[in-house]
Amino acid sequence: MAAIDDIRRAVYTDVLDYQQLMDYLKGYAKPRDKIRAMLKAGEIVRVKKGIIYVFGEDYRRGPWSREILANLIYGPSYISLDYALSYYGFIPERVVLPPSTVKQVRDRPGDRNQLEHGCSLV
Repeated sequence: MAAIDDIRRAVYTDVLDYQQLMDYLKGYAKPRDKIRAMLKAGEIVRVKKGIIYVFGEDYRRGPWSREILANLIYGPSYISLDYALSYYGFIPERVVLPPSTVKQVRDRPGDRNQLEHGCSLV
């Protein structure tokens, strides 16, 4: 229990990456086993396997931001224009899940095309 309390005091945000966790757990003989135990106890929640974690229900400082989680899962990305307009009340339609959009540039001989791909946080 002391490990999660120490980590919670040291980390200002609710999001941690694997390197941060390993740094805080460097005193353990088997830090990966400690991470596994923390996941099982619900002290932390895995957002993206082996990369991004957030604090569990009892240790987070506020509700998780769906926009930040969408970016962490499918990043680097940005929130779609539809979601932003709905969020600020500029359009009457309601967008429930924040779709992330990724700009991808493909090089082809003679031209340069930019594609945008959307992905919803489900």
